[in-house]
Amino acid sequence: MSQQTAAPAEALRLPDAARDGYHQCWYPIAMSQEVAAGKVISKEFLDGRVVVWRGADGVARVHSAFCRHMGADLGVGSVEGNHLRCIFHRWEYGGDGRCVKIPVTDAIPPRARLFNFPTEEKWGLIWAFNGEKPLYDLPHFPTLSEDQIAHSVFECAPLPVPTWLIVGNTHDFQHVRAVHNATMEKEPEDFDMSGMTVEFKNEVTDPNMGFSKQHFKLFGTNTVAFENKFEKMLIMSMYSGTPINGGRTKGYTVTATPRIPNVDVQAILARGEAFGKNIMAEDDVLLYTIRFKPEMPIAADRHLMLWLQRAARFPAAHPSQSFIT
Repeated sequence: MSQQTAAPAEALRLPDAARDGYHQCWYPIAMSQEVAAGKVISKEFLDGRVVVWRGADGVARVHSAFCRHMGADLGVGSVEGNHLRCIFHRWEYGGDGRCVKIPVTDAIPPRARLFNFPTEEKWGLIWAFNGEKPLYDLPHFPTLSEDQIAHSVFECAPLPVPTWLIVGNTHDFQHVRAVHNATMEKEPEDFDMSGMTVEFKNEVTDPNMGFSKQHFKLFGTNTVAFENKFEKMLIMSMYSGTPINGGRTKGYTVTATPRIPNVDVQAILARGEAFGKNIMAEDDVLLYTIRFKPEMPIAADRHLMLWLQRAARFPAAHPSQSFIT
């Protein structure tokens, strides 16, 4: 990758959801703790609304929010066993999104089904994939698995920018120095861009946390998971952004650290979470006000421009549009 050069600004075609649809990524829709068994909630997603619900079997599901009969929001309905019931005329939907019961008739219209998003639950989050079938595995940390770590999760305030721009900060090393006052002896050059992920390593000195060896892995265009190895501890963070109405991004952050006997992992998690929130606070001033137009890229922007090229080429679609809007 070090031999590649950034495209001129005039040749760059930035992603446009209105034109191309949304990137086909895994997106966090809700925190697991928000959806107990027998509960349904509705959430903004893409340019519409979905419901997240959990039946008696304990499985979390994500479907388009509006009943196919008259358009009532199923988020104000109820969960009956393993069915989702509309508040308006009591139509019921099964776990695959198909209508299974209409109280006044046995003749169920063949098209009476919700959009059934592929759904998985991990890291304290309920994820949905934008598409009929996932194109890659659920995001994870670069080297450690879920059973090896302790973790916490928090929800971030919405930002008025697309997901790919927020995650693109990982490739903007001028930004790391200028906004976060970090120092690097050299920028990383060895990027593995295999399939739907990007992976690279870096070394950086943070003014508050000191020197760390970093290992980044990006999934799709909306999620970054990285490991910060400091002298005496390993702090891992995962940020994932979800597109919501008005071109905004709703984010969630997972903080993690290895489970080690006789080590106060909760104290490490608290420190890692505070570190992550501080980084985001420094970025918020920029992201709340930016009108992103890369009109004059310079040589120092080469990694960021390559990320933007990747984002522009990433598969996009909107198969749920007629269901969720």
